[in-house]
Amino acid sequence: MMGLSIKVGLLASLIALNDRDAESLQYEFEQVNKELQVRGLPQHCEPTNLFGIESRSKCVGYPYLFWRVLTRFAARLADDRDWLPTALKDDEDPDYDQAVIDQSLLFKSHLLCHSPSEGYYLPIDFEEVIFSEVPDISGHMLGSSYAVMRELVALAPKLGISLDDGNLSDEQAHLLNETDCETDPFAIEKIVWLSVFEAARLSIEHRSAICFTPSQPVEHQAEGFELLTKDLRFMAKYLLDDQSGFLPFASVINAAGESAYVMLDDSSAGDDIHAYLKASVASLRTLVVEERCLAVGICVDTKVSDELNMPVDALHCTLEHSNGTVQNIVVPYKVRATGEYTLKPSYEINDDTNFNVFGSDFAPDKDQERAP
Repeated sequence: MMGLSIKVGLLASLIALNDRDAESLQYEFEQVNKELQVRGLPQHCEPTNLFGIESRSKCVGYPYLFWRVLTRFAARLADDRDWLPTALKDDEDPDYDQAVIDQSLLFKSHLLCHSPSEGYYLPIDFEEVIFSEVPDISGHMLGSSYAVMRELVALAPKLGISLDDGNLSDEQAHLLNETDCETDPFAIEKIVWLSVFEAARLSIEHRSAICFTPSQPVEHQAEGFELLTKDLRFMAKYLLDDQSGFLPFASVINAAGESAYVMLDDSSAGDDIHAYLKASVASLRTLVVEERCLAVGICVDTKVSDELNMPVDALHCTLEHSNGTVQNIVVPYKVRATGEYTLKPSYEINDDTNFNVFGSDFAPDKDQERAP
């Protein structure tokens, strides 16, 4: 089963990371504008420099099934406004729900008719999802952030979500993030609703497209480590820009080759970073067994010594594979006068840091490593 992540400001993030995918994404937006021009719609100018984007959704990714669970809820409600919500049963497939089929064929809903794996939602208001014939637009589908926001607002009352004139309070966002998946029959719907609502809000506020970024299956160790490094850099950049620092976090690759972030959290460790890491790694060990993970990457905000033996801020990423291979990556960074953080190129170091997530021992990371 593939995984899904929803991002706003993706192009700006890729440019900040000096990622080669930025050029291809810029080209896609050029093709998007060709389609918009043909349809007489305003052009979209995707920001190349964004700072301060902050989603209130704690969920950074989920299986495609989760998206389909929400669209099933939306289809049922569109089919019958008096519908009394019922949760999806374990033996039900939302794709074959008759309401989903019927409502999708109407081509009216931006939530239902847009693929969750490709294409974009644009901060432009238009009525129907655009099915493009331009060959270089991923998924060939363009939705409206405004339209999907209206649909989400309409769903809110049936999900028990309180809005004030279409606005979600911080308190309500917090309650949604704390939804108990064990006791709330509509936990999946609420988790996805919040992630899409926040993406639409940020898209409209920052005039940036909503991008779907599916995680790709990883079969080989080198590919796994490359994906983990990219994921850790991306999230670290977001956290640095958002809060100027972060506690260690992880990214894992499960048995299906999908990557997902894991925010390490053990409040009992207090301010002792090594105690925090040790407790968190214990939790990670449980996770890798349950999910049959292939690889794990742990990112720590630290300092390294440069060629003049001066301390510089850096990310230390320890990558561990289930076959026993370990790789340590350092990513120096600096903060600009604007408050935005810039990550420098990554480099591998000869270092014995190993959290032994797939083993039994624990070795804390060093305070400093020397840059080449």
